[in-house]
Amino acid sequence: MKIAALITTRGKPQQVVGIIESMRMLSTGENELEFLVACDDDDSRTTDMISEWSATCYGGGVRVYEDERPTGPGACWNRLAKLTDAEAMITLPDDGIIATPNWDRCIDWAWRNHDWIHPDLRIGGLRDSANPGQPTQFVLGKRWVEMIGHVFDDRYPFWFSDTAIGETYSFITGQGIPMLPIDVVGKAGDWNPRLRKMAFWWCHFGFTRRERLETASNIRRELNLAVPPNLADLEGLWAKRDAEGLPASEEIVRQITKPAPLDARYLEAERAAIEYVKANGGPIFEP
Repeated sequence: MKIAALITTRGKPQQVVGIIESMRMLSTGENELEFLVACDDDDSRTTDMISEWSATCYGGGVRVYEDERPTGPGACWNRLAKLTDAEAMITLPDDGIIATPNWDRCIDWAWRNHDWIHPDLRIGGLRDSANPGQPTQFVLGKRWVEMIGHVFDDRYPFWFSDTAIGETYSFITGQGIPMLPIDVVGKAGDWNPRLRKMAFWWCHFGFTRRERLETASNIRRELNLAVPPNLADLEGLWAKRDAEGLPASEEIVRQITKPAPLDARYLEAERAAIEYVKANGGPIFEP
């Protein structure tokens, strides 16, 4: 089986090396591993260091891609997913490592033996120590990405994209994403310094739910799957999660001691999101 690790990074080449080395060390050697790394074009130091390490240690076996810095890392994972023909793709940031021995055998077993609702719906969550109890990083099949149209919804400068995956899967199947017994260990409480205006972003996320319901409906139709009998309940549960998530996220923002300055990428994403909410009958927010 061919498994691709899709890694996004900015300014942390040593941590990327650690991620790749640990994955190699803890794998069984039974499966073909491919490593793809996305870097920003204004961070040439990171690109050069990883490329030099790859050339020296692995004969260039780690593929490094440099492109314009996007709104958020979701766009980087989306780009990398188009560059591989692997049966399974793992999404990894640069601040966590896989800590489970024989992790590749776990993926191979799940892909072959799990009771998938449909073979095109192969997606599993990883156990993230920084976000216990919820899937934030994933193992995805190529067909899943093709049907959804992306790995992550890249409109968001932070958060939300992983929750959107969970919602979409539940609206298709009536179930939660299967969790694989693969641990990703990272530092808890290392919050994204770009977090801000959480009331607005939760509002926007709620308004985009209609898109996920439509995507799920189209996929069920394509795969000849029945509408989940608990679909209405699921909508209510996800809306409840929005309401519960807002105060918790606002508390996190208050704990950030060094917030990142506003940048053009964030402002562009915010403007687009404000227009989306307004066009769909929501409240009017000021930039």
